Parts: sequence; structure tokens; C-alpha cells
Amino acid sequence: MYRLTFCLILLPVFTLYAQRPESAPVMFWNHYTFFNPAASGMFYKHAATATVQAFFTSGYESPQSGWAGYDVKDNNLHGGMGVNYSIQKQRGQTIQKARLNYSYHVEKMEKDVLGIGISPGVDYITKNGSLEGMNPIQIYEVGTKLNIDAGIFYKKDRFHFAMSVTNILTKTTGARNFWITTGYLLDLGKGFELHPQALFRSDIGTLTWDINVLGTYLKRYWAGISYNTRSMNVKFGLPRLMGGWNIKEKFRVGYSYGPPVNSLYASHEVVVGVMLR
Repeated sequence: MYRLTFCLILLPVFTLYAQRPESAPVMFWNHYTFFNPAASGMFYKHAATATVQAFFTSGYESPQSGWAGYDVKDNNLHGGMGVNYSIQKQRGQTIQKARLNYSYHVEKMEKDVLGIGISPGVDYITKNGSLEGMNPIQIYEVGTKLNIDAGIFYKKDRFHFAMSVTNILTKTTGARNFWITTGYLLDLGKGFELHPQALFRSDIGTLTWDINVLGTYLKRYWAGISYNTRSMNVKFGLPRLMGGWNIKEKFRVGYSYGPPVNSLYASHEVVVGVMLR
């Protein structure tokens, strides 16, 4: 109960400091390291994941995004490290990011770990179309820029809680993002598990959030529902359905579908991964 209370106390802080939240996958638990370098090496000895997200729209260019990354736990480094690459193609601009992650792990016990992470890298932003009619707040400065992310990630047995900030060096209004994520894995018995999770994002103007619940059977098959408020300037998004298969607890494939909003677009997301303990 005290963990839940702690998270609820911090949420209003992010609401106050909440104009342009950075994109993240719907199935964000596959990519913690993309918005929090402290997650590197926290869950697996080796982990490699890739996700593609696409919106199908009418009347204007459809946004598309992709994420790919690898992280490893290394006791000689007293933590974990990894690399990430992401690309977001949106109206008028393409945003590419590359990061090198490091997380220092403070371990009380094997299942009680605090990660402190930092992630230097490069942002490459290009113009791919007309920016006419766009809100200036939503336009990034074109060019190649050095940037850095940082965060903390606490994991104890089946619970985790994390905070981070991305794009620390940016001078573009609203591009610096603040993140909170938390979740708990419930053992329901007879091979069934329930995993409620939450992700909150703020960029000094707007707060968006994702809430999802996953059900897992025999640690192999999983399905769930996600609700978020970040669907292309729609104040309240629609529930998304997702499902997947963990093959031999080493390989992961998953798919998420978001129904059309106002008959304008539907979203699709596919993730593949390799996880070795």
C-alpha cells in the first residue's frame, strides 16, 4: 500500500510540470531503456527488442515510429549497458535518436535492485514535408544535436517504480520529457499471472498516460488491454487490444491494435524480442 501511495503523491507533481509528450510504444514494457537508461540490465542478462508502430489515417500523412535496442547485464561494470535507436516520422519532420546507456546497480539482494542510469547520444532531425499550419510548439529544430537522458529504476521482486528525464540538453520548447512508470506482477496460481502497469509522461505543459493490464498463462501466452491519452491530439484515446507469445521464455512476439478514432485512423504495433537470463 505504501508503494501505491508514494506513486499517487508524485503524480500531481508531473501534472503541474506537464506541451508535447514524446512518443513511446503502446507495449512500452518491452522498451523501458528507451525512456529510462537505468533499466539497462535490470530484467535479463541479454535483451534485444524491436518495435514498429504505424497509424493509418485519411487526409494527411500517417505518422510512423520504430524502436530497436539491446542491453546487457555485466557484473564487471556493476550494472548494465546498452544501445538504442528510434525513429519517428510525423507530419513535416523525421526525428531520429541514438543513445548509449549505462546503469549502475545498487543491489541489496538479488531481487532488490536500484539502477541509476545515464544515456548520452545524438538527435538527428530533418524536414520531410510542409510544416504549414503546425503549432510552433510541435516543431523541432532541424539538425544534429548532442543530447542526454537520465533516470532511476527500482525493482524489488514483483514490483518496480522508475523516474526519468529525456532530452536534457535540448533547447526546443517542450521537447524535454519527464517519465514515471510503475507496475506489479500478481501470481494468481495455476500458471496465471496478472500484470497491471502504468506510464506517465510530461513535457512542461501536458500530461499523458498509459494504463494497461496483461494476463499471462504459463509465462508463455499473454493478452491484455491498454488505455491511453496520447492518440494524436485526441484528449481521450480508445482502449487497445494486445497479445503475444513468449517462446521458450527466450523469444517474444506481440501485436497491438488500436481501433479508429472518429473514423480517421487505426493503430498497429508489432514487437519482436530475444531475452536471455
